[in-house]
Amino acid sequence: MRARVWLLSGLVALVTACGLPSASPTNPGAPPSTAHVSARFLTNPLAAAGGAPIAVAPVSGTAGFILSRANSNNPAGGILLTTSDGGKHFTKTPLPANLVYEGLYAASADTVAIWAETPGCIGEGQGCTAEVLVSRDGGRKFSAELQVKNLMWLASASYSPSGLWLAATTPNCSGSCQPTTAVYTSSNGGQTWSRAAASTALPVFAAIGTTNGTTGYGLAGPGSVYRTTDGGRSWVLWTHLSLPQGLSLAPAGGQVVLPAPGVIDISTCNGAAAGGGGCPVSVFVSTDGGRNFQDVLNWNGSQEGYLHMATARTGVAIMTGQTGGNSLPGHPTTNIAIATTNGFSTTTVKALPLNVAAVAFRSALDGWAVGSPSDCLGNAPGMCPVAVATTTDGGTSWSVPSRPPLPVTTVGHPAKHMWWGLNAAGNGGTLFTSPNGRTWTSVGKTPGTTFGDCGTLNTSWVSRRVGFLVAGALLFQTTDGGRHWTKMPAPPRDVTGIWFGPSGRGYAVAGSCTLLGGSVYATTDGGRRWARVGPLPSRTYTAAFTGPGLGYALQSRKTAEHPKAGVRLMRTTDGGRTWQAMAVSVPASSPEIVGLPGGSAAIMSFGTLLVVRPDGSTTVVKIQGTDMSALMVAGIVPVSVSPSLEFFLPGVGLFGSPWGSHMRIQGPLP
Repeated sequence: MRARVWLLSGLVALVTACGLPSASPTNPGAPPSTAHVSARFLTNPLAAAGGAPIAVAPVSGTAGFILSRANSNNPAGGILLTTSDGGKHFTKTPLPANLVYEGLYAASADTVAIWAETPGCIGEGQGCTAEVLVSRDGGRKFSAELQVKNLMWLASASYSPSGLWLAATTPNCSGSCQPTTAVYTSSNGGQTWSRAAASTALPVFAAIGTTNGTTGYGLAGPGSVYRTTDGGRSWVLWTHLSLPQGLSLAPAGGQVVLPAPGVIDISTCNGAAAGGGGCPVSVFVSTDGGRNFQDVLNWNGSQEGYLHMATARTGVAIMTGQTGGNSLPGHPTTNIAIATTNGFSTTTVKALPLNVAAVAFRSALDGWAVGSPSDCLGNAPGMCPVAVATTTDGGTSWSVPSRPPLPVTTVGHPAKHMWWGLNAAGNGGTLFTSPNGRTWTSVGKTPGTTFGDCGTLNTSWVSRRVGFLVAGALLFQTTDGGRHWTKMPAPPRDVTGIWFGPSGRGYAVAGSCTLLGGSVYATTDGGRRWARVGPLPSRTYTAAFTGPGLGYALQSRKTAEHPKAGVRLMRTTDGGRTWQAMAVSVPASSPEIVGLPGGSAAIMSFGTLLVVRPDGSTTVVKIQGTDMSALMVAGIVPVSVSPSLEFFLPGVGLFGSPWGSHMRIQGPLP
């Protein structure tokens, strides 16, 4: 199923539907003109961080760094986010675009080390280079302090200025290839590095750990523990872990933690994850320097796990990702902290306030987690803001800085200087208003709703105080800006969109989600009585009214006899009684058409908006170089054409740019 967004002259609704037609290039028409313009982010500083966070490094209670991949669809390129207020605001520093970033350590607010590698590490690693970049000015400028050819990073030690270790191996080595494993160490917080060992006789480490820079332990498949006492120069097989169900260790699937002398904690991510779904996580503890281990925790179904021990028996296992065998009731993802004060003999399980992507501690008790808010719509990369959660008790409890409320499902602003947004649910939702689309105030609750077959929820605003809400077979009206609602007669159950004008005239589109065409209904008394005007064009799958009598529809021309036929844009100027084809070339794979204030419409497709004006002129708006281009259908809502182009990502915020007669937006957006 795919999410679909509707905007009918200030109406926006989120709906779900399946079976949308697969479009192809359509009827020829005059190509739209394009020009170039930059867009800027207008709302929510958290969302402005962007990218896909992969590592976090706090240096104080309020200052720290986040390493983010610039685009989750393309791992190359990165962003360093710097905050001095605990994650309320970020400063962005673009990192070189020719590297894939893997890890981060910050020794202080000035000294930052990042490890990365060149993309395309294939075959036996020829042409692949592992690098460490170092900044000594707080992340503003970086220099390459270590470059090693034909290796890629695979494991890092528990972060400690006295012993920051990295392990690398030959990429994708298989068949006759004998992998080389190398260990690099730093004793000054990552500023300078030396090679401790490099040999084909060493195991491929999934995890390594040290606290003093001399003695360390390494974990290698299928659960072998190695030990070094000379700073990583030589390693000996020390013992074996008894993995649950005889499973092998997944690549890079473990963590070595040394919370006290003679005590070793190892968490593993087992090879069952290869079948899809979760990654069984186990925690083993040794109190005799690694000679013997006891399995103290099994948690099935995590995508990733993170282990932090404040003392030999007090700590927390943090599980992230989709649930498998174990889950916390009421929470669809693991994203939990499993805390213990007795070595996991007993535990306390609490939900984390984030969809966690990375965790790091700067002391036994103080740590940060980074991810997206748990209530973010869809939790999709590029759609959710970057947020920080902090702990001061070793990970048992976490807090998140407050963020401005933002609507997560619908938004529109038909009246000048007034916006409406909605956090919707089947039993009602919260209505928000805003004078500018940037700051939002909760007005109150919307009525309980019953969704129809098309699953739609629509609002249409006539003025700042008068608005309508339709969901399935229910229609409500407000005359006080959404504080109170009155139930009214509704058009048919399959309504997918409504539009109301100030004179009481309104239109409802019903049944288009069935791909059978559907019908248009009209009212002249503000929704008290409805009459069927006529049918939508055959095989209409989306339609929108944008003004008195003015509506648009997308008609699929694909049939069994013509499987490659495309999509045609239809328009009515008499309220749906008659429809005419427009000489507009509709983009391929156009799943949606939405209305814009002033009678224009926007045809949405992946990465593209085609704006069609009442006079038939068109403008192409392309969004490129960003995750948003792949998420158009999931939530981008164009909300204004003039005097500026604005579009809203539900749950994220407002983007805008100066609007000209012809323009093209090219990313990356802020």
